[in-house]
Amino acid sequence: MSNILSLIGIVLSAIYSYFVYRLVSGRLDTLDKIPLNELGDFFAGIFGPLAILWLVLGFLQQGSELRQNTKALELQAEELRNSVSQQEQLVDISWRQHEINIESLKEEKERLIKLSEPRFVVAGYEHKIDDGYLLIGHFQNIGATATQVSAKFTAANSTSQINTVHLWEKQKTHQLAAKFSEQELPQELNLIITCTNELGYEFTQAFNAVKSTNERGSEVYAEWKNS
Repeated sequence: MSNILSLIGIVLSAIYSYFVYRLVSGRLDTLDKIPLNELGDFFAGIFGPLAILWLVLGFLQQGSELRQNTKALELQAEELRNSVSQQEQLVDISWRQHEINIESLKEEKERLIKLSEPRFVVAGYEHKIDDGYLLIGHFQNIGATATQVSAKFTAANSTSQINTVHLWEKQKTHQLAAKFSEQELPQELNLIITCTNELGYEFTQAFNAVKSTNERGSEVYAEWKNS
């Protein structure tokens, strides 16, 4: 744009100069006789239109440059907006990946905790009357190794018994005993086993047994249920 305006200015200036020359060429010998103030008015009249022409062309050129600068700034602003949008998308993707990683870690932690849980089952029991009712249960750990095992038997209107085992390895069987003041089998028996698994988490397993009569007429705990 600036080159076009410069070319227009040169062409118009040349045309104007040619017409001025044609106009005053026959009177150049009289210029030395004109008073200075009139001579100044003469040159001002000649070069004034050229000055106005180049002033207008300069104004147009500045306007063109301002429009170009404005467009460049708008492009830069658009690039910044795009960059911000891309950064926001990257942050969003990173955050979602972070949440996925956290969820994966939680799932892996839960899986490891599940694998490290001890699990106790009733392998059998025996009982006898010895200054009260004595129950000896045989429990097997079919889960992971347990430490600091505490077992508590309770029955309605009866005393409770606490058994402790420091280390209960997998597939190992231990006896848990309970002695009640009554001389007969309690109607309902509850057992709570608490321990610490290999990861240091506390684990609790509860059993409930209800007295029944077997085919021989003996009172037994036929079924131990996890409660």
